[in-house]
Amino acid sequence: MADALIVLALCFSTATAAKCTTGFSVVAPEVAVPGKTTAVLVTLHGREGAELDPLNVTVKLETQDTHNDVKLLMTASQMITGYGIIPLKIPLSPASHCTLHTTVGCVGIEDCTAKSHSVIKLLGPVRDVIVRPARHHYRPGETITFWILALDHDLRLVRNELAYVALKNPAGTKVAIWEQLSLDEGEFIKNI
Repeated sequence: MADALIVLALCFSTATAAKCTTGFSVVAPEVAVPGKTTAVLVTLHGREGAELDPLNVTVKLETQDTHNDVKLLMTASQMITGYGIIPLKIPLSPASHCTLHTTVGCVGIEDCTAKSHSVIKLLGPVRDVIVRPARHHYRPGETITFWILALDHDLRLVRNELAYVALKNPAGTKVAIWEQLSLDEGEFIKNI
């Protein structure tokens, strides 16, 4: 998975200027799997050689519905000194993407000294699909036999998912289309 890096240069108010945090970096995944846990790495930056005070870091995962209403999916907070990894459970969601909001040094809902935002694309339940025909060549009117093996992100068989399958001729034209094939069946025998 590719990672996104966000660096902000701000100074958070702390007890002494020597312990001033001058910014933070967020490394978050660009893609995530609903129902799985991912990690967000947050690094606080300060003056070279200076000790940093711990700061509260909060990550929020939000999405928008079809009416553009923002829905909070998940939130997690952790006190961080220097750097820390915040585990983030990605909830099951019908959305195709969500926004990760990271705030550092927040006292209340409105009083946040630094924020960052990044988009995370949510993957579907199927990781790989392997299609194997019984033969490599078929003529019009023949019956085709093929097998479909669909695997999830844990490399287990996918259950309760439907597939759209199109058969193309050597020129790339679709000559047969089967919609709503249950991936639970595995073997298919169809006329072309």
